[in-house]
Amino acid sequence: MADRTANERYTDAAIMHQIAVRRFTNGEIKRILKILEAADRDLAAKIRRSAAKFQGRRAEALLESIRDERAMLVETLRGEVEVGLRGLSVVEATAELRILETSIPIEINFAKVPVETLRALVTDKPFDGQLLHEWFDSLTASDKKNLMREIRLGIVEGQSIQGLAARVAGTKKNGFRDGVLAITRRNAETVVRTAVNHVSNAAREEVWAANEDVVTALRWVSTLDGRTTPICQSRDGKVVPSEGHEQPAGTEPWEPAGASPPAHPNCRSVKIAYFDGSFVAGERPFVRDTRTGERRQLDFAKEARAAGQTTKQYRDEWADKNIGRVPAKTTYNEWLKNQSASFQDDVLGKAKGQMFRSGKVTLDQFVDSRGKELTLAQLGAL
Repeated sequence: MADRTANERYTDAAIMHQIAVRRFTNGEIKRILKILEAADRDLAAKIRRSAAKFQGRRAEALLESIRDERAMLVETLRGEVEVGLRGLSVVEATAELRILETSIPIEINFAKVPVETLRALVTDKPFDGQLLHEWFDSLTASDKKNLMREIRLGIVEGQSIQGLAARVAGTKKNGFRDGVLAITRRNAETVVRTAVNHVSNAAREEVWAANEDVVTALRWVSTLDGRTTPICQSRDGKVVPSEGHEQPAGTEPWEPAGASPPAHPNCRSVKIAYFDGSFVAGERPFVRDTRTGERRQLDFAKEARAAGQTTKQYRDEWADKNIGRVPAKTTYNEWLKNQSASFQDDVLGKAKGQMFRSGKVTLDQFVDSRGKELTLAQLGAL
């Protein structure tokens, strides 16, 4: 193990650290959803108690009261998320320094980033074109629009109060996923997931900028599974030089060079440090599937019954065939090349899958420099 390069040690540690970040993300989502679910139950109860008020002017007064309560709820969520993200910014900078120190085989006094600078990233640095408060402003507007529309439609259609409450909050039979408030919960989850990725990457960027004499370049790392978007597929494995350094030999830059994860809502990509042009080794995980983890677990139960197995038996056999690790230098393009034609078609679509297998088009040609997907007609003209 003594001959392992700094890049090899660092890449392994950086990718493993993302497990902790994902765990934090899931914890924050559960915390926020718990607040939302309690508020949703209160709203459904309020609707049931107010049967006589959903008429004439009294209906509009009640709707106004509901709008105000929901706006205050989202403001509470924003405050909760900000607190968690400020703490994350410091934790991520500290973790990055620790990974750098243990990866490089010589003693270096790494520069630290002031805590105030890290915490300011949460509110002052935009991601995917918006500041954090603007993401929550959009969440408030969407919640208000969807909620008011469904309540008014229910009133016009003469729904019973129980029916109106179910229309808003959903039904227990369907896990409350069939009510309009489920849209707000999904949107809130997207905001939290995207914001955590942003703060994690931004905090580590501050560490790299403070130590640009050591960190000569940055490498884009996307998740190897069937849910990775075209823009992240195309950027995976590409490298951009740090300020004052040249493009490392044998690497390609992503475009535009100033782009940073998250590249889109729910983005799971990260940037990692790159010290020089030496061989990038180690391993990175992959999942040969296009479903979310939650969807997989629901499907496993049904598929296990059909196969006459326990869910655990079925899940373990599936994992043996579809979860693994590849060398860290493997790009998404290289990884997808080695998958079955049916999986390639699931990820890319049948027409693009055929183009990809023909070797005429690589993944980075499926999008333009801004990450927008090209049409089949545009691809045909390449």
